[in-house]
Amino acid sequence: MFDLREISERIARVRRMGHAVGVDLDSAIGEGGIARPEAQAAVRRCLTCAATDDCAEWLEDYPDGAPRLPGYCRNRHLFRRLGAGDRGGG
Repeated sequence: MFDLREISERIARVRRMGHAVGVDLDSAIGEGGIARPEAQAAVRRCLTCAATDDCAEWLEDYPDGAPRLPGYCRNRHLFRRLGAGDRGGG
């Protein structure tokens, strides 16, 4: 079971990952691009991901945007569907 602090951190991480690849999840939810249950599933995937440290480091490396999603991201299919794309680079 996860505590509220960890859930809050993962919600923030999913938002940060989206921001890094040009996806505003809050807007996507508000505009109907993603349903709340799907957003909740994204947070659950993040909570159960084994690449937590790699993800945190990746997000630190790309505070202003990333050229592509990391291959280990369990939400990459969602971000790509919402408009994230590989923009070249690492």
